[in-house]
Amino acid sequence: MRCRALTRFPVFVKVATPIGFEPTISTLTGWRVRPGYTTGPRRADHSIGVSATRPRDYAALMPARRPNEISAGGVLARVTGRDWEVCMVREGRYWGFPKGHVEAGETPQEAALREISEECGLLRSSLSICSELPPSEYVYRRAGRLRFKLVHHFLVLTAADTELIPQAGEIDEAQWLSLDDATERASFPDTRKALTAARSLLAATLP
Repeated sequence: MRCRALTRFPVFVKVATPIGFEPTISTLTGWRVRPGYTTGPRRADHSIGVSATRPRDYAALMPARRPNEISAGGVLARVTGRDWEVCMVREGRYWGFPKGHVEAGETPQEAALREISEECGLLRSSLSICSELPPSEYVYRRAGRLRFKLVHHFLVLTAADTELIPQAGEIDEAQWLSLDDATERASFPDTRKALTAARSLLAATLP
């Protein structure tokens, strides 16, 4: 009796990726994943700096995703003589803008004013939105699941003599910086992109 040759099937072995060597582009979504946040827990809301760089053919490859989280904040600016200063806040080692979650019933504009007021110790009545700036979109992992986040940015103006009082427990430091210094200090590309847009708008509104 003849014996038929056994058919060999490939064996796939799943090898764990060491922490620190995860790909920066998610193979599932095509979105850039923040280094260090592809595994393990993450602090609530405040990811001050974000990165939303996508592949050039992203629109053709991936359908639009509805964000799981929406935040708002932006560039707070005050005039100094013939120039402008902007507020940058630090949480841990990241420098970015004051921002936070959009609460139920709030518009992104209302949330931006509330968060800037709370995190910088300012009266909401002292703030006024001048324009919308480029938003940020990014993805991170929480409890083993990918979370898609959208952050609305606005250009917000305040009085020249405004002093910053960082919100304890939320912000480690808040400073007024020139636009050049703020751009250099910004931790992520999306922050620099919003600052570039703010610079153009502020240049057209010099006193």
